[in-house]
Amino acid sequence: TRSFAIFPSLAVALIAGDSGAENLILISSVVLALQLPLALLPLLKLVSTPHVCGSMSIHGFKKNALNVIVFVVVFANVFLVTQSASDMGIFDFSVTGAKLAGKVIVALMCVLFIIAYLACVFQLWKRPVLSTGGGKLPTITSGESLHDNVASDDDNHNDNMNMNGGGSAAASDDHEQK
Repeated sequence: TRSFAIFPSLAVALIAGDSGAENLILISSVVLALQLPLALLPLLKLVSTPHVCGSMSIHGFKKNALNVIVFVVVFANVFLVTQSASDMGIFDFSVTGAKLAGKVIVALMCVLFIIAYLACVFQLWKRPVLSTGGGKLPTITSGESLHDNVASDDDNHNDNMNMNGGGSAAASDDHEQK
């Protein structure tokens, strides 16, 4: 998978030279900055949900501080996109004719992009964390590890299979040993 990132970057560096590589780094930095809240919000939602992280979930000051950090990142992204568009002259409507129509269209696309970005971030922020498949998600309490929890879930599955007449002979032997 690294070759999917290395070969295009190498091709741009060889074909376009230093300026092409610099532009590639700039574009990839902008894309990564815009995607950061889209990764931070689900992570924040998961670690602050008690039915996912159990007693280790965050709440109170930590949760509020992380919400503020995500808000600052989103605000900075919107500000930087708007500032970059302004620096490029997208919001300069002092021209007339066809150039004005083109600038209006580009400005509207920029505004629509910002609105869509904020809508995605807001949707991620408001969306609740649900368990998958209607089943109970494993939780970790302060005294156990994830491995212990998964092992006990496997044992419960084997017990249910044996009670229902399913499962393998090895599972039946495990059940009899208990």
